[in-house]
Amino acid sequence: MESTVFICNVCKGKRYLVCELTDGRKAIERCDTCSADTMTDADAATRACEDGYRATLTYPFIVLETPETTKPEQVSGHCPGGFVVDADSEDDPDYDADESETPFVDPWSKKPNHQGVVPVDALFVGAWDNDLGIDNINEALFLVRDDRQDLLWSLTTYSEKTTRENLDARESGDPAWIKSEITCGCVAGAPREGTQSKAATRLLDALVRARVHHEFPRPPYLPGLLTIAELADIVRAVTEELERNALAAETAQRGHEAPIIKLASELGLNPRPAGHNDSAWMADCPRGSHTIMLSPSLNEFGCGYCRRKGGPAELAAFVEYVKSLRRDV
Repeated sequence: MESTVFICNVCKGKRYLVCELTDGRKAIERCDTCSADTMTDADAATRACEDGYRATLTYPFIVLETPETTKPEQVSGHCPGGFVVDADSEDDPDYDADESETPFVDPWSKKPNHQGVVPVDALFVGAWDNDLGIDNINEALFLVRDDRQDLLWSLTTYSEKTTRENLDARESGDPAWIKSEITCGCVAGAPREGTQSKAATRLLDALVRARVHHEFPRPPYLPGLLTIAELADIVRAVTEELERNALAAETAQRGHEAPIIKLASELGLNPRPAGHNDSAWMADCPRGSHTIMLSPSLNEFGCGYCRRKGGPAELAAFVEYVKSLRRDV
C-alpha cells in the first residue's frame, strides 16, 4: 500500500506563512497548522530565506525582499530593522505607489525613482568607510524631511578625501558640488517621526542591517548631524547583535553538529553562522558567487538564487552537479 504524503492546505507544504501585520508590513511566521510542534518562527524565517526571501534578523521577521525582487548576490543576506524593501516596478502586485506610508530600504538605490542627485535641502548626517571585502569606498549620508516622510540619501566616492572635497564644495555654495561620485541615490525612507537625529539614526540602523554580509561601515567616521560617537554606536549595536547570534549558533552545534553543517564543511563550502538569528547558518554556494542558507534544526539547505534546496543528499548532489559543469568546460 502506498503511503500518503501530507501537504498542508494552509501553507501548501512550505511550513511557513507570509502574513500581513496591522501596520501593512509583511512578516514570516511558522504555519501552526502543520509545524507548531516542530518549528519556531526563526526556523520558518530561515526556511523562507531558502526560498529566496530576505527577512529581518529578529522577531517579527519582517519581509525585506521577495524571491521575485531579490538581487542574485543578495539572496542569502539578512537584515533587521523593521523596514520593507520596495518592489521593483508598478507591474509588481506588491508595489506601493505611496512610499511615505511604509518604511523601506533600497540598499543600493536600484529603483529608478530612487536614483538622482542629493536634494538641495538635504542635511548632511555623517560619513564612513564601507568595507566591501575586497576594497573600501567612502559614503556620505544625508537626511531629507518633508511633512510626511524622512528619507536617507547616499553618495559614495573612492576615498574620505574625495568625500571631504565634495562637502567643502557644497558648503561653499557650489551648485555642482559633487566633484567625485561612484553612486548616488535614496537608500531608505520612513514616515516622519521624532527629531532629525532620531530619524537619521533609525534610517542608518536599517541601512546597515540591510547590507550585512555585503558591505559594512568602519572608521573613519565624519560627523555631521550625528556625532562620531553616535555613528559608531549604530555600527556597534549591529555588530554586537550579529556576534551574540553567531555565538549562540556555534554553541548549539558543539558536540552534536547538524549533518547539513558537517557535510557543508566536508564539501568545502565554509559554513558559518548567518547572524540574523541564534540558529541560522550560511555557506558558500557551490557556484561560488553568492551564499546559501543552512538550517540545522531542519537539516536543510536552500539557495534562492539557484532555486535549489533539500537535505544533505540534495546538497551533495548539487555540489557534484556544479563540478560536472566545470569538467565539461
